[in-house]
Amino acid sequence: MYRRRNYLINKKMQIKYAVRIGVVLILMFAIAQIYTYYSIHTILPGLYSQRMASDLAAIQQKLFIGSIVYILFIAVFSIFVSHKIAGPVYKMEKIIREVLTSGDFSKKIWLRKGDELTGLAQVLNELFEKIKKGETQKEQ
Repeated sequence: MYRRRNYLINKKMQIKYAVRIGVVLILMFAIAQIYTYYSIHTILPGLYSQRMASDLAAIQQKLFIGSIVYILFIAVFSIFVSHKIAGPVYKMEKIIREVLTSGDFSKKIWLRKGDELTGLAQVLNELFEKIKKGETQKEQ
């Protein structure tokens, strides 16, 4: 069975994808932190004591650290997920370039099990086959 060795096939696209997910998560966690802080200081002002303030600050700090760890985990995970798209796109580009330079339409695009864009690969293979048949008929 073939194992992936390089998860960054299209570094620019995959890192851009991971950064976008990371930014969305940072905004989400920032909003959650602000909402938590605002809620604590507006809902509990009468119950607020010095001891409670230090406990709440510790809770917010733990939430913040957990958020950072979660954001990093999701950003790294998004690179693995994006590989299922970037890998097939890279492979299709490579085969199409080979077909264009060589004129050999007998090449096929084979993707790994679980990769995305298998439907597009099948359509391209059908296109190559039709072009190949059309060239064969012209030669006869």
